[in-house]
Amino acid sequence: MIKKTRGAIKIYQLFLFFFLTPAICAFAANPEGNLKTADSLFQAKKYTESFEVYEKLYNDKQLYSPAMLLKMAFIKEGLGDYSNALYYLHIYFKKTLDTTALIKISKIVENKQLRGYNGDAYLREFVSKYLYTFMVGVLLLLSVALIFSARYASKGKSPVALILTLIFILPLAFAMNYDLQKKSAIIMEDTTYLMDGPSGSANVAETLTKGHKVIVQKSEGVWSRISWDDKTYYVRKNKLKELI
Repeated sequence: MIKKTRGAIKIYQLFLFFFLTPAICAFAANPEGNLKTADSLFQAKKYTESFEVYEKLYNDKQLYSPAMLLKMAFIKEGLGDYSNALYYLHIYFKKTLDTTALIKISKIVENKQLRGYNGDAYLREFVSKYLYTFMVGVLLLLSVALIFSARYASKGKSPVALILTLIFILPLAFAMNYDLQKKSAIIMEDTTYLMDGPSGSANVAETLTKGHKVIVQKSEGVWSRISWDDKTYYVRKNKLKELI
């Protein structure tokens, strides 16, 4: 009996190897083709099936386009999963800086009465995306300003020299000190507990529903140390999705 069972298991394993492996390899080898398949499913309004393909491409292959991200957000919003809809809208905005995404995010936030969404998202992403170009431009302008400042100073016009220098130093200082490393995350599950320590036995300080956005300070094992209402709490990582 045991030998027959072992033989059946081996046959099943061979079946998996010879029939499923080619399908998996085909998916991995032709991501663009799978994207077209997903788009066709979306056009046919088979949203759940198309999202499964989109999600696999996004998670496994990091292959996505702005249009794909919008479709993923559309599907999730239609299914009532507004926390994931907000996530994909954020990724879309980060890649395109399309302010229409911010308008959509604002509508969802207002409709669901979500908290943690501030108005500096556009500024943060813009500075992050164009920081290098911005700094090079400011440094060139600063060099020109210093030359003119030196001329004005030599003519006894030191206040003018100081003003010209400050005009270009202040934007440079702002760009260099702007907190681009601040990470945020969206609460993905209802009844998410904010703990006063990184332990399951810690006290529950507050309970949040999905969709709210928090600031992630640090990861500590299975816990994330977050900032909420200017206070520090701990949340299990699997309750959050960081906005990359």
